[in-house]
Amino acid sequence: MEKLRDNLIYLRQLNGWSQTELAAKLSVSRQHVNNWERSNKASNPSLNLLDKMSELFVVTIDDLLNADLKAELLSFLKAKRASARNDG
Repeated sequence: MEKLRDNLIYLRQLNGWSQTELAAKLSVSRQHVNNWERSNKASNPSLNLLDKMSELFVVTIDDLLNADLKAELLSFLKAKRASARNDG
């Protein structure tokens, strides 16, 4: 669940939310969010919560669990900048 941890931290910070704010949006305690971000294996989010997260962050559950979302966004932005330079 390391990818989930990394993606959760990245997406939360990208949206400018504290752990408390994300917890409120998911109707869980801040401690749950903290445990997920620390990869506490005793506290993995349920499928229902993963579904809520995917809707909230507008990504798939597969992306949350398996993708390197930060690297993918940086790669996308780099390609977009290169394309803009070539078009300009």
